[in-house]
Amino acid sequence: MSKEPKALLITEGTKTEPRFFGRIEELFGLQLHIVCMSANIFKLYNQMEKAQFDCNVKDLLTECLPSNLDPKTRQTYLEQLQDKYAYIYFVFDFDIQHHEEGQETNIEKNCQKIQRMLQELNDETDDTRGKLYINYPMMESYRDIDSFSDPAFAQSSVAVQQLTHYKHLVSQKQMGNKDITRYTKENFVDIFKLNFHKLETIHQTVLHDKKQYQTLTEGSNIYTKIKEKLDKESMVYILNTSIFFLGEFNSFNKQYLEPLLSSNNTNYTSNTSQY
Repeated sequence: MSKEPKALLITEGTKTEPRFFGRIEELFGLQLHIVCMSANIFKLYNQMEKAQFDCNVKDLLTECLPSNLDPKTRQTYLEQLQDKYAYIYFVFDFDIQHHEEGQETNIEKNCQKIQRMLQELNDETDDTRGKLYINYPMMESYRDIDSFSDPAFAQSSVAVQQLTHYKHLVSQKQMGNKDITRYTKENFVDIFKLNFHKLETIHQTVLHDKKQYQTLTEGSNIYTKIKEKLDKESMVYILNTSIFFLGEFNSFNKQYLEPLLSSNNTNYTSNTSQY
């Protein structure tokens, strides 16, 4: 299997994300260098704000690494951050319940910070920036299903007051505790399709060409729809946006995304009638 261009992946968590993307790397023949920050999006935001957002984000990441990293891992991360990549991605949670020590939670302020980060980190080919994927409400959304073709996923959402218990809620689903190392390529394709169609539901449209797909998967465009529901209903759509990064790779595009869009285009007239 031919290798895709090398990509740097910065993740919030140290367990779920590395296992998830490590399995994807293995199955899809990608070249991923994964650096785990072990901190939420606001730690990076604070560093960028100090630099007035005029910075090379990779340089700031060295200051965001956890202090308790073992020396070998730290050295590996530092070397990876100094390397050159075709693509740079960030994967973080929609952590609107976050609050600084000694302060109360301010959901609106947190949303504004996340929105700013999506605006700043919007180009995976920019070696000084990268592209940010925010998962709603968090990374575990990829397994918030009862099957890999769960029809209920298209309408699923979670109340704001339940966000602190979200991982427990996911664990109650039939796929909530499935071992990621046992996922097949087809399983990941199914996850992609579930979130692809969820995106259609959120935008109330049918994705039928690559340009439209690229526009509607932009972080700021997804955020707008998420925020609308949050403001109106105090609910957050369940959506794993980080699975869309597969659509950045030519091999996945040709084998899976383009046929999916083509199928949608064939049935475009009948599909749009449901909205």
